[in-house]
Amino acid sequence: MTTAPEKTTAAKDRPVPGTPLLEVRDLHVEFKTRDGVAKAVNGVNYSVAAGETLAVLGESGSGKSVTAQTIMGILDMPPGRITSGEILFRGQDMLKMSGEERRRIRGRKIAMIFQDALSSLNPVLSVGYQLGEMFRVHEGASKKEAKILITHDLGVVADVADKIAVMYAGRIVETAPVHDLYARPAHPYTEGLLRSIPRLDQKGEELYAIKGLPPNLYKVPAGCAFNPRCDAATDLCRTESPALHQVTDRDGAELAGRASACHFWKETLRG
Repeated sequence: MTTAPEKTTAAKDRPVPGTPLLEVRDLHVEFKTRDGVAKAVNGVNYSVAAGETLAVLGESGSGKSVTAQTIMGILDMPPGRITSGEILFRGQDMLKMSGEERRRIRGRKIAMIFQDALSSLNPVLSVGYQLGEMFRVHEGASKKEAKILITHDLGVVADVADKIAVMYAGRIVETAPVHDLYARPAHPYTEGLLRSIPRLDQKGEELYAIKGLPPNLYKVPAGCAFNPRCDAATDLCRTESPALHQVTDRDGAELAGRASACHFWKETLRG
């Protein structure tokens, strides 16, 4: 997720200094179906400053798309339902806005390109050109300023993102500045995702894959949702859901922007 470049116009159109351009606070979204209630988003928190790029990583079913659809105001309701939380755009809660107010923001200030790109994009023009065209035409941005990126390639993420939020079973399980996370992940799930990246020195070798499958959201495992797939899981992991802990160095000093929802983040971080 990349925020739009800020155009120097009327003061009311500028973000308040020190305030995130987009902030998601304790967002909970569920789907009620015949099979039961699927808790797709469980207390997600993140923020994006003007000009900043946040990459949200996770397998299919982790809650990335539902969170994005909720931000955009295009979540199908029903069966979806926002049970709690706030989505602040320039300090205003979008969930409390009228439909007309949301429409004025959607497309011009916040936009989304779906995975089925052929239904949204012209195949004879580059993706980058089309994504940037909205900001060049409507916001007067230069080509450099208009450059927003969506990718499944974790190697590309390392080059363009400022920070990363990793999602699993509807929760954020790790946050970190991009290069810190790639160098030293603090959650076993993140470690597994990074190990799955193809490397030049692994030619001819079988690619690593995290064992098992993401959990059924109608019946998420007790404790840490990742515990059935984690080689380091203990009885504690199977009974107690870990909070999002502040990550620190060996001396106990907080590492800026780093948090992990793992009982044993220290062991993962320090190998």
